[in-house]
Amino acid sequence: MTERQEPTVRVTSPNHIGIVVKDIDQAVEYYSSMFGWGPFQIQELDMKMVPFIFRGKPGSGRFKVAITRLGSLVVELFQALEGESPYMEFHREKGEGIHHLGFQVDDFDGAVAALTQKGIEPIFHGRFGEGAFAYFGTDKIGGVVFELLNFSPFD
Repeated sequence: MTERQEPTVRVTSPNHIGIVVKDIDQAVEYYSSMFGWGPFQIQELDMKMVPFIFRGKPGSGRFKVAITRLGSLVVELFQALEGESPYMEFHREKGEGIHHLGFQVDDFDGAVAALTQKGIEPIFHGRFGEGAFAYFGTDKIGGVVFELLNFSPFD
């Protein structure tokens, strides 16, 4: 048996899951009526208004997000509206489904630097005030995007 290596970045349980949907109103109705999720808070975001970077360029997309809490886990539903965003890209290439798992990390800048050093570049990232987030693709194995955050936006 080989000796276990120390991980590049240590994450624990995800604090949220992001799901891309075609129609946010239909998805909210479905998850509410079928599974009792909710209530949802829905908002529309324009990436031009916030300094988000997507694939190395300033973000240009608009999307809706609906958020609810399931115990300690938060569920985010994303509907791409226009322009380029990680949600538009995902929906175009894969349709609806689980897009990302979100993890809060203590040393955000250190985690981003460690992953970047290993050749895993952020595909979507931004800073606002003291908060920061970055999405990292794991297309080589698993295909689920990991989002690292230095804050808990759902408290």
